[in-house]
Amino acid sequence: MRPSPYMTMRQLSVGGAPVRALRVADPHAVALGNEPVRAGGEITGRVTSGGYGYSVERSIAYAYLPRELAEPGTAVEVEVFGDWIEAEVTRAALRPQGRAGAWPAREYHG
Repeated sequence: MRPSPYMTMRQLSVGGAPVRALRVADPHAVALGNEPVRAGGEITGRVTSGGYGYSVERSIAYAYLPRELAEPGTAVEVEVFGDWIEAEVTRAALRPQGRAGAWPAREYHG
């Protein structure tokens, strides 16, 4: 099933699409939820939630993606208020680097 921009989160998850964390390149572009995600010029998923991660000092989002795009390091784009912003797929939870008391990264095994 090819995702369309009008699919719901439930429809996207039927094929076993995993939820992945996205590191958004622009810290000022904050996805809140339901924004489209594209790869190769085609809409491939939707943001489920997002926001600015103060402890990691960057914009982050979580999105359902097809399995072929769910590998860490995959380049995607997120539409935030009409602009397409570069993002990178990551499997591990985002955490602060080099800070005392930083919690361990946990892998999502979805």
